[in-house]
Amino acid sequence: MAVIGVAGSLAGQRLSGRLPQHRLQRIFSVCLILMAGFILYQSLPSLLPSMTL
Repeated sequence: MAVIGVAGSLAGQRLSGRLPQHRLQRIFSVCLILMAGFILYQSLPSLLPSMTL
């Protein structure tokens, strides 16, 4: 997990010099929404044990 974090940090640093700030914020917000959806999808079976997905 730490290796992925470091790699993401380095990639973000390189992108920050090449893309406008507004575009980076939009990309980051889309990534956060996708991650939240993925985590919610993984958590639903334990939250709703009577339903199967």
